[in-house]
Formats: sequence, structure tokens, C-alpha cells
Amino acid sequence: MTDAVPAWVTTTPAGLDGDVVERVLTGHRQSWWEVVLADRRGAELRPLDGVTGGSVELSATTTLRASGTLSLADRGQGVDWLSDRVHILQHIRDRHGREVSWPLGEYLLSAPTRAYRSSGSSWEVELSSPLLVLSEDALPETLTVPAGTVVTDWVASRVASAGERPAIDPSTAKLTSALTFEAGTTLLTALNEVLAAANYWALHPSPDGTIGSTPYRLPADRPLARELAEGDRAVHSATWTRDLDTAGTPNRVVAVAQGGGEDEPEMTATATNTTPTSPYSYQARGRWITHVETGVEATSQATLTAIAARRLAELTTSTATITASCLPLPIWPRERVTWDTAGHRTDTTVRQVAYQAAPTALMGLELEEIP
Repeated sequence: MTDAVPAWVTTTPAGLDGDVVERVLTGHRQSWWEVVLADRRGAELRPLDGVTGGSVELSATTTLRASGTLSLADRGQGVDWLSDRVHILQHIRDRHGREVSWPLGEYLLSAPTRAYRSSGSSWEVELSSPLLVLSEDALPETLTVPAGTVVTDWVASRVASAGERPAIDPSTAKLTSALTFEAGTTLLTALNEVLAAANYWALHPSPDGTIGSTPYRLPADRPLARELAEGDRAVHSATWTRDLDTAGTPNRVVAVAQGGGEDEPEMTATATNTTPTSPYSYQARGRWITHVETGVEATSQATLTAIAARRLAELTTSTATITASCLPLPIWPRERVTWDTAGHRTDTTVRQVAYQAAPTALMGLELEEIP
């Protein structure tokens, strides 16, 4: 971890600095989950007892971005499966009694399955992020978002209208042309396409249960969240894999956006990989491998240029994936992490994190290398 403790991580006693937090996370420690029952607005009701197991998967690529399961012994907890939610927190305590805690998100409960035994009954429940609300809400009729609409204001208002808590970084970017969505399109799809026009991330669930989006940042420009290195303070397993897929990796992206009218011709932007040290660059391959995207929605020429650079980065970073396991750590998808093990040192972004409720379970980790 870097010196700064993430804002969504708490400590006991309060105010522990980054070095102390790191010692708690990497030393002898106890690990456990806390599960709290909440209402459909996210207001906490009471601790949920009877939890016997569970899992949470945080992803940078899946539609809902976060999902999981929960196992409960039936103790008459009075859960409303149709509207209640749960907050899950990961706790770590070292031998000195210092604690580091962080939320794993807010989840809707669905598909409860009850099992009966001579000793009593139990529940197996699926967990879904609040994005499920937007994913299950389909447009009943054609929706047109007019040119001149302020992207972040419109998205935040629609998220709030759906009953969720928006946390969208504000921007003055406006649509240069109208966007139209056919009846049956999910609200989540429409909102993400509008955000993409301003080069924002797709909506994602935040640790505190809000639904957020921020301007896209190239992987190499993101702040370093953690270093995973072998040595005395290593927290990851010595067994790991690296999957390399370089077939068809482009070194040039051409993005074409349709103009807003007769007086506004189409815009184009080109992003190229000319970094000599990159194995996928023009210099390394001696030829152009071009990926073209047409009909791109962009609020300006600068935004279109940024979108082209983003697509080039996305199409390149998917070429090498590291799969490993480590002690539970406060890591969130898309964060930048340095990997340094067995002579292989590289910068990566977090693609997926998988937590288990078992106190001795390791955390699964998928990392995408930054070329």
C-alpha cells in the first residue's frame, strides 16, 4: 500500500498511518466478515446474525461489477428478501489489537434457497450490486436525450429517480448531438452510453453503496494503490499464472464520430502506439494493426481523442493477465498495482477481486498488465 490510506478504509484506533496499516495487513492477523442488514435505501437496520459463509466478487468487466453469495443459518432473522439489502465489511486485526476495516459493498438479496435438515434450516442467497436496479429497468418507450444535455447532471438525476444514490463526478460536458434509445433498452445501458460520450467510466458500485462514475484515466496515469512484491512482507502466494494473448493486438485506433448536422462534419481521432519499448508498437512490429470504431458519441474533439486513446489502452492491456491469490487487502477494480515476483516486474490494473468469508481464505486476484 502507498503511504496514503484510502478514504474508504477505517482503522481502530482511528488515524493509523499508512505504514502501521501495512504492518497490520501483512503481519500475523485475524480476518472476519461483518454483515449488516439494511433497507432498500441503504439505511442500516441491524447486524445480520447466522452468517455461516459467503463470497464476493468485484469486477471491472461484468455488467453489475459486483456479485456474491451468502449462507445463513435460519434463526428467524426476519429478512425481507424482496427489498432488504446487506452491507459487507472486511475486518483485519493484528496481535496488538489494531484493526483495519473496509466495505466490500452493498448488495441486493435474490434467489433465496432454503434447505431443511434435522438440525434446522438454512438459506443460500445470491448477492447483486445496486446496478441490478438499473439493469432490470427497461425503457417502456423510445427515449431521446437531446443535444446540449449536461451529461453528468442527466445521469445523476436518472440514477436518483430510480431510487439509488448517485455519486457522479460533475462535469460541464454536453452532448453535441442527440442520443436515441429504443424501447426495451435497459436504463443501465442508456446511462453508460451517455457517460461514454463524455469519456466517463461506466457506472460502478462504490464501496459505500453509492453508484459512481468518474472521468476515464489511462492505466499508466492512475495513482499507485499497492505493490505486490516477493520478500519478507509478501502477502501473495508463490503460485501464480500469466496468460498472454497477443493475437491481433492493435497499435492504432481510429475513432469516427458522426457530426451533429450538415454544418458539423464528422470528427475523427487517431491514437497510436509508438512506444519503442512496447512489444505491440509500430516500431516493434514494423506495421500498423488498425482497429476502427465508427458512430462514436463524443462531446468534443478533445473527448474523441481521449476516447481513441482509451480504446487503444483497453485493447492493449487485455493481452496479459496475471492470476494470483493473496491475503485479503483493500483493493478495488481498476486500481493500479505493481507486480514484482520471480523476476517478472510490471505495472497492472486490477481486473477482478474475489473475497471469501472464511477467516483463513485467501483473496483471488486477476491483474491486467499495462504494456
